Amino acid sequence: GKSASSYKATSGILFLAQPTVKIANSSTGVKVTWNKISGAKGYVVYSSSYNASTKKWSSWKNRGAAAANKTAWVDKSVKSGSYYKYTVKAVNGNYSSTYKSSAGLLYLAQPTVKVSVAENGIKVNWSKSGGAKKYVVYRSVYDNGKYTGWKEMGSFSSSQTTWTDVNISAADIYKYTVRAVNNNAKSSFDSGKIIKGDGGEVSFEPATWKKSTVFNFYKNASAGITDNDKAGYTLKQWQKLQNLEFEGLDDVMRESIESMLFSEEDAESIVVEKGSTEASQYYPKCILTDLSKIKSTSAERLSNGNYKIKIVMQDEDTPLNASSSFLGKITTNVVYWSDIEKALKETGISIDVKDKSLNHKNFTITAEMTPDGKFVSVRHYGEIDFDMTVAIMLSTYEMDMEIVSVIDYTDFKY
Repeated sequence: GKSASSYKATSGILFLAQPTVKIANSSTGVKVTWNKISGAKGYVVYSSSYNASTKKWSSWKNRGAAAANKTAWVDKSVKSGSYYKYTVKAVNGNYSSTYKSSAGLLYLAQPTVKVSVAENGIKVNWSKSGGAKKYVVYRSVYDNGKYTGWKEMGSFSSSQTTWTDVNISAADIYKYTVRAVNNNAKSSFDSGKIIKGDGGEVSFEPATWKKSTVFNFYKNASAGITDNDKAGYTLKQWQKLQNLEFEGLDDVMRESIESMLFSEEDAESIVVEKGSTEASQYYPKCILTDLSKIKSTSAERLSNGNYKIKIVMQDEDTPLNASSSFLGKITTNVVYWSDIEKALKETGISIDVKDKSLNHKNFTITAEMTPDGKFVSVRHYGEIDFDMTVAIMLSTYEMDMEIVSVIDYTDFKY
């Protein structure tokens, strides 16, 4: 007859699903989170660190058990600038789940942020984080009973640990935070350090601003047109002949020169559209770095709440061309000797220049600006004193001419 083999049942086994693990940088270390697993009476966390010298990951290290009602743990032993990965097992008595390693994470410590009132604005300081390649500063403004979302104010090199916010309003309340960054890895950031305007504790009056503050306030607004937002505006350029002496030829030369100038009444107003290529081309890019070329600055608060700033430049004698002129690094309201030479050649008359002076005097930028650093109106004013001794055929003439040159920028559209 038929026979059957005997059999023996295996002992029972408890199936525990594999936890899904997520890791992220937190304010105090690497935060490890996982989902709850049915039937688990606890969880065991394991970690591994990367050795940059051997280029190998270490063996899994048991970091301890967590209760069944816990789904998060923070590894506070981590070092900023080092890589870590984690896994979690669900356990119940002698039974445990399988496990899967998380991806590696570069831990970047959260910078410690301090804010203080500076003479020219709000100074933000932060601590260095190991492994950071740059730092990103964020700002939030208290508006209508709540803080706005974080706005990125700028990225700074890993060696920089301070920045001053000059684009502020005295009546507002601000908070700041800083994040350490290394490619795709980012530290966490805190809820922000708060500082008040003169609604409470301090006053950011522009009258106290130093030369560098006034200049940077203007320069940052200029960059908003030439580099970033390309705001629209209306442009008007005009000149006025103040004085002319040309040895007996005054009337003839005056008529000729005035025909080449545009008076304030006759000058055309050019509307430059917001976002257009012309918006960044027509407004002068501010690339001046030598603040010794600035004679003086001033700033004041107007009755409408806006700021009025003034930048007065040193005089510049006979700038040859745009690349050699310091005024050319802040304005287009400059006459270069190379342009004069070209104009003399185009006359077709043999003119021999014996002596020359093309002195730019009293160049002044006056601007009305909003407290958040946007232009309302800007004027570039300059006086050009032109002295020249020339030989025309057999005669020598001396000419002394003074021209006022102005460029007005108004009706800004952001």
